[in-house]
Amino acid sequence: MDASIINLQSLVEFIDFLEEQCKEISEYREQTNSAFTTFESIYKTEIEECVTILHDFPLSPNRLSEMADLTREYLWEMRWIGWGNYEFFPFLDQPVNNEFPLAMIAYLSARLIDDAIDNHLDYKGKCVTLYGHLSSKFSEREAAAACVIIANLLYHEVLYKLMRNGHKECAQIIIDQYGKVIPGALLETFVNSDFNLDLYNCIIQRKSVAYDSILHLVFFRTLVHEQRESMISMMAEFSVLAQWLNDFEDEKDDLTRGQLNVLNAKSMNPYFLTLKIYEKGKYMWQKAHKMPLEIRSVWARRILDAMDKLYRILLERTQESQILYR
Repeated sequence: MDASIINLQSLVEFIDFLEEQCKEISEYREQTNSAFTTFESIYKTEIEECVTILHDFPLSPNRLSEMADLTREYLWEMRWIGWGNYEFFPFLDQPVNNEFPLAMIAYLSARLIDDAIDNHLDYKGKCVTLYGHLSSKFSEREAAAACVIIANLLYHEVLYKLMRNGHKECAQIIIDQYGKVIPGALLETFVNSDFNLDLYNCIIQRKSVAYDSILHLVFFRTLVHEQRESMISMMAEFSVLAQWLNDFEDEKDDLTRGQLNVLNAKSMNPYFLTLKIYEKGKYMWQKAHKMPLEIRSVWARRILDAMDKLYRILLERTQESQILYR
């Protein structure tokens, strides 16, 4: 594809096209909202049961109780993460149960570790992280240690509950994916500034794709094999797309903090990244177009959100420099 055609106008045309494909979603919105409300109720109960493990120790009860409260608050504030999967709920033949809410807690336990490693005091300005709360009350070392230990306790409590209740398949999914995520996070921590796209992609397949798969493999496990593989493949593509967009948006901040960012890889630049994101969006739509109409419409919304974000990023950069984007 000729890179010269990737400009704000062509992106706007793709966005307009995707908006037309989203119209089928509205009739399923009430069913989706109802299912998500049920999920929230179960999720809240599972949080309460999981954080009780922090009350099981006799030492420093006041401090542990405070940590339990902060953990409960953070896990609840992050419940919106489950919405992305529940957009597809009306097309699944399964009830709302406690397996996915527990997978959410395991998923967020890995985020607690990442927050402690990368000194994330808040999540993109939306809410204060558990590490951020702890850092305001304890020393940085204590906050990081507590955050990692709490993550470990939550992770094992989730696995214990799943195994005890007969959900061995879900427990194994979480174990398998978690086993990929942690080495990816470790590799990212020690990568130096001299890296190429191959190494970056290796890290992202573990840090982002395997991480998100904790949720997707549990949520879509009841689909027949072919449908399940197709959905998981699309979700993996979207994880990569989302990571590229986050890197694009966070370039300055990541550079200041010395964190991994695709734009710092050899042979990468903002224009080439724009092309990759645009092509990924087009490719995903080609795959989604082969799916049933209702599911295709949900994917249109997902891809539309990504392209909207790309447009906002490019608009900001165009205002800063009229050279990169016409």
